[in-house]
Amino acid sequence: AASWAWANKGKVLGWIRDGLAIDWIINKINDMVS
Repeated sequence: AASWAWANKGKVLGWIRDGLAIDWIINKINDMVS
C-alpha cells in the first residue's frame, strides 16, 4: 500500500487537496448561512 501511495503520490496529494478545498468551502458556506 505504501509503495502504491508513493507511485501515485500526485494523485493522492490531489485527493487530499480537493478534500481540504471542499472542507474550506463547506466552512465558508456555514459561516455565511449562520
